[in-house]
Amino acid sequence: MKRNTMLALVVVLGGLPALAHAQDCEEGATTAAQVRNCLSGKDDALLDKAYAETLRRARTQDATLAPKLSLAQASWLKFAQDSCEYTVASSTLQTNSNDARLMCMQTFIQARIRVLNGYQRALEQER
Repeated sequence: MKRNTMLALVVVLGGLPALAHAQDCEEGATTAAQVRNCLSGKDDALLDKAYAETLRRARTQDATLAPKLSLAQASWLKFAQDSCEYTVASSTLQTNSNDARLMCMQTFIQARIRVLNGYQRALEQER
């Protein structure tokens, strides 16, 4: 996929933060697979950071919250993966399946980070 097409899809589906990641990941990459792996790694790192902080705050607030958050995170991940597999299978976009999967997971991850950040704010208010 041409660089401009990949950037356009990232902007449309992922917004400006995704564009910054895409530009970072394209530097030094020689294949689309390398760009996808880089983008996926950056998204995973942001999600892991938000989840770890939310889990830490949940444990601090009430020890019974942490297992519930862990279960919710595992359920969310399964839902996101299954949803993206459906998206790939039913996609009419002129993208390959790896690009469609990446864009789908980016959308889910960005939404999940917003949810986790909301949980953090709620835990702060309950202190």
